[in-house]
Amino acid sequence: MSTLAELRRLILLVATLPLVLLRPLVPVDRSLWIFGAWFGEKYADNSRHLFEHVVRHCPEVTPVWFSARRDVREAAVASGGLAAHPWSIRGLLWSLRAGCGIVSNSERDLNPYLQPRHVLNLWHGFPLKRIRLDNPHENRRARLKGILHRLLPHSAWRMDLGVASLGDEHAELMASAFGVDRDAVRTDGYPRNDALLGSTEGRTGSITRVAYLPTFRDRSSFSPTTSLSEALADGLDGALGELGIELIVRPHPVDRGRLPDGLQNVRSDESSTDVHDFLRDVDILITDYSSIYVDFLLTGRPIVFAPFDLDSYLGCDRPMYFRYEEVTPGPRCSDWSEVLSALGRFVDDPDWCRAERVQARERWHLHDDDRSCARTVAYLRDRLNV
Repeated sequence: MSTLAELRRLILLVATLPLVLLRPLVPVDRSLWIFGAWFGEKYADNSRHLFEHVVRHCPEVTPVWFSARRDVREAAVASGGLAAHPWSIRGLLWSLRAGCGIVSNSERDLNPYLQPRHVLNLWHGFPLKRIRLDNPHENRRARLKGILHRLLPHSAWRMDLGVASLGDEHAELMASAFGVDRDAVRTDGYPRNDALLGSTEGRTGSITRVAYLPTFRDRSSFSPTTSLSEALADGLDGALGELGIELIVRPHPVDRGRLPDGLQNVRSDESSTDVHDFLRDVDILITDYSSIYVDFLLTGRPIVFAPFDLDSYLGCDRPMYFRYEEVTPGPRCSDWSEVLSALGRFVDDPDWCRAERVQARERWHLHDDDRSCARTVAYLRDRLNV
């Protein structure tokens, strides 16, 4: 974060201090739950799926989505809930009155300078890569923030309602990453996976839909999209067509590479469609170091791993919690020609590597149903006495 941004943050923390001091005088509405995700930039992820569950099934709760973006607020309202700008009069009042806040990243999903009394962090993925306190790069920033939190206690990120996880082993990792007791980590599952396990009755046709979802690079110069473009120039597009495969690429937003024009069997999907709604109708997943594959295990469908730059990724970007080879239940390919061979085998035999996928699913997921939203709501109702 730049010096200017840090200065702005400090000014806002001081400016909102009077409101924080007035908080004890403001009555709490335990049925008012405020939601946010991805620093207010998206209507997506675990927060969105729990928000919509509350809209549909919890008439006694008032759900409000927080975002400074008009299009994000409009999407939340279109789903049947309320929405507010974090710095609007309503947003400030609701921040003071809310029974709880529900986020998928951090306090920046709501109003980081006026956090609600209670916060549940649903997070946004299984940490294959080291995160937060376990990531050396983030750990240094966290220590500097600790000094600020001691000076201005209301700037500290509170998560007294806990952090979400998929199961017991995942919970141990989250406790370490967030520096909390294991008891503070919930094992109710991720609300977004309820959508992943939803109906696929609309899926028709003989084309095999394959999704390529690479993760971002912090420091290395490798571009997954550029690598794919080079393979397409060598005939990959036609080879996919011969296998009856449509390859749908969802590049990470920070990957600036572009696919060539005129492709017949490959297309880029940069829509705002929630990735779990998108994956529900995908037959095979390709990824590199993204933990999205852990969620996709719930479908039972094939996964191809494409760690083309594994050595440089581990050296330049992020260390991992595990040896990559031990936690990737499927073929690990060193280039696109190997990926093509793996896809061809899965087209002929979808059960290839099934035993590995089942073993991984049982290891990471305590639940394999579509009840994560219901379990999370039951927990919140109990804690907040709603």
